[in-house]
Amino acid sequence: MKTLIFVRHAKAEKSSGDENDMDRKLVKEGIKDAKLISKILYKKDITVDIMISSPAKRALETAHTIAERFEYPLKKIMIENFLYEDFKPATFLDFIKTMDDQYNTIMIFGHNPTFNAICNHLYNKFSDNIPKCGVIGIGLNIKSWKNINAISKKLLFFEYPKKYKD
Repeated sequence: MKTLIFVRHAKAEKSSGDENDMDRKLVKEGIKDAKLISKILYKKDITVDIMISSPAKRALETAHTIAERFEYPLKKIMIENFLYEDFKPATFLDFIKTMDDQYNTIMIFGHNPTFNAICNHLYNKFSDNIPKCGVIGIGLNIKSWKNINAISKKLLFFEYPKKYKD
């Protein structure tokens, strides 16, 4: 079985229009939420084989926070520029098909509305909006990433910070 874990970036600075959107950092609440989610994921006893992130600062900061909890080397986080762009699920699937089959669990950090579209495409019973720092785990009944189109899928978990706040 292969697993895809989608992590939407945590809450970031609002865009002022003067700055580059790629440079928006996490705010205090976003950092706190990323730490909470990293703790929740760690308790699930997940083994992450590779982490892939959008190059946007807010996605990378979220990835770094979770990577630290998992003792995943920050230098090994793969940066994929297309994860920052608005792309179609087919583009994502084409990318995943190129992944080495040694990786059983891939954790991907990025943005909405694209993550919603991908999760809805992969798991058509999933129709919720992924909130900031929300995490979707989808189990795939395949041995090779090349077979991602013809598979049965299972929603393993859907976690988000507000689920654990008063």
